[in-house]
Amino acid sequence: MIQSDIETFLNRVGLKVGRVSKGEYSCYCPWHEDNNASLFINPSKGVYHCFGGCVKGSNGITSLLKKLGDGIEVQFMMQFPDLIVPEEEEEEEVTIDINMDKLPLAEVNDYLSRRHITDKTIKAFNIKYHLGYDALVIPINNREGELVGYIRRNLSSNPKYLNAKGMDISRLLFPFDKFEAIDGQIVVVEGLFDAIRAHQEGFTNVVSTIGGEIKKNQLNILMEHAREIVLCPDRDKEGVRLAEKNLSLLRRYGIPVGLTRPSGASKDLAEAVRLDDMPVTPEFLLDFGQRSLNSFLGVK
Repeated sequence: MIQSDIETFLNRVGLKVGRVSKGEYSCYCPWHEDNNASLFINPSKGVYHCFGGCVKGSNGITSLLKKLGDGIEVQFMMQFPDLIVPEEEEEEEVTIDINMDKLPLAEVNDYLSRRHITDKTIKAFNIKYHLGYDALVIPINNREGELVGYIRRNLSSNPKYLNAKGMDISRLLFPFDKFEAIDGQIVVVEGLFDAIRAHQEGFTNVVSTIGGEIKKNQLNILMEHAREIVLCPDRDKEGVRLAEKNLSLLRRYGIPVGLTRPSGASKDLAEAVRLDDMPVTPEFLLDFGQRSLNSFLGVK
């Protein structure tokens, strides 16, 4: 079966596809606020699993499609008859959370070394390593420093990022318990490791929104601490998309905003060799055509 046909079908019925790899489709789950394409679907194997805990099945994806509306599973069966799997009664799912205390620190880790994260910083942020998943586990704290969840960064499997079940990221920033505005300014980055790297270099006014998009609740938190927001998007098409969305939100509320970018040809802040060569451009300069957002970030 042609992958593009299945991808077109999933997008058409409301399961927006984020990534496709070896017959597996990572979709944005329509049943929870999903920024990580955490609904995994493998039509040929008949399995699906939302890592947000919404849905799970292993007896064909028609049971998933029924949840989207009447007749959608029939459309799928007519278009892809070879992928029909007879339905059977499924076993009840048991969810097991990761016990952070039992995991070792992720010291001497190749991935973190490539992101210029030192062992001292690994200890400061209590970054753990899970051997079974081959994953980094980053604790997420509230403003008071209390653990409220974690993010799992898979190193050898997809999806790359998984949020702990029940964690409302729309009310969190990272690192929530460590950031402070500098001269009334806060810099917003996409990734956790971008924020970690910035704090390592002494830029404690940098935060990640844990997904890239600024939610209304997060904006309220930011404006309690800052007079100006500076966006530092990743240098790719998704970075441009998120920057445009965030700019639209900030403009709507009349919030002063600037833009900066990783130095050199680095894709994001964590990859940059230097963090002290990132001048801020006022957002209004882009509005007047001096340079577009794409050209500002070097994205074609």
